[in-house]
Amino acid sequence: MLLEAVPSSPAAEFEALFRAVAPGVRRFVARTVGPDAADDVVNETFATVWRRWSELPCDEGMRRAWIYKTAHYECGHALRSRGRRQRTADRVAAGRHVLPDETERVLGDDRVTRLLADLPATDRDALELVVWGGLTPSEAAFALGCSPTAMRARLMRARRRVEKALGDEQVRQGVRP
Repeated sequence: MLLEAVPSSPAAEFEALFRAVAPGVRRFVARTVGPDAADDVVNETFATVWRRWSELPCDEGMRRAWIYKTAHYECGHALRSRGRRQRTADRVAAGRHVLPDETERVLGDDRVTRLLADLPATDRDALELVVWGGLTPSEAAFALGCSPTAMRARLMRARRRVEKALGDEQVRQGVRP
């Protein structure tokens, strides 16, 4: 009796590839970003591999190289994010302001929490990613799936609303803005 070759599914092929390659990729990543961030970077790497499965080379060696190249890029993303978070934390710890505008000056104020809650979600998310997340407007645009132009518009709109609300509150309290 002849056995017919059963075509394997992409999910089964991916799982086999993951089992074969992931340990080495994790060692490579851990040496680059450290053991604490390694699992996240490996997860991002293989999420990218799965999303771009149809683009992977057919040759096993080239496929492995493609995965390591992807891991290298993901390490770069992780290191840049870590650097941004560290620079933001350093600025906050040093008492320096994250943004050079009026909105930034009042971020520590309890009123801001209330004001942020009143913003539309898209504007609030934009402001939070740039101010507290330390992302550039372009990075925040990528994170939220919009264009950099739309992100700049959201930031400007959010800042204006916060500044106006703070100004209105100061007028109500008899403080001249």
